[in-house]
Amino acid sequence: MTDMPRDLAEAVEAYRTGMAAEVVLLQALDDVAGEQRSVSLARAFDKFEQPATERDRLTAELASLERSMRPVRDWLASRRHDAEQVPAFAEASSLHEQALTIATRILGHDQDALRSLREVTIARRAALARLDQAGTTLAAYRRVTTPPGRSTFVNQRG
Repeated sequence: MTDMPRDLAEAVEAYRTGMAAEVVLLQALDDVAGEQRSVSLARAFDKFEQPATERDRLTAELASLERSMRPVRDWLASRRHDAEQVPAFAEASSLHEQALTIATRILGHDQDALRSLREVTIARRAALARLDQAGTTLAAYRRVTTPPGRSTFVNQRG
């Protein structure tokens, strides 16, 4: 889609084709985002790498496709009234709406995954704080139970 179409019908068809490709990529991204959400909710972070790599690949493809469609999209936007008269425009618009719906769903998956990750981070920090407090308490206990100047097995061995 690097060359500009010669007329309105060609531009609408190029846009329709591009939107169909975007929908396919977004559906694949939705699947991957759903998998990332499931991994996050299950806290199976060892399984996060593969979907993250696939998502990076799909996102790069989507960005590239979107960049190549930008001139046609802008050109059609400047001639929207005329473009609406081309029969394929209705399908292109429907695909555009479908793409927005899928993108919204992906963002929902991401919000769920991020919420789960934040919960894990908070729980981890709380566990670390409890562990630190337990260590401090144990050190205080050791100071109280060990008479001054008296060597113990722990003091000799470290």
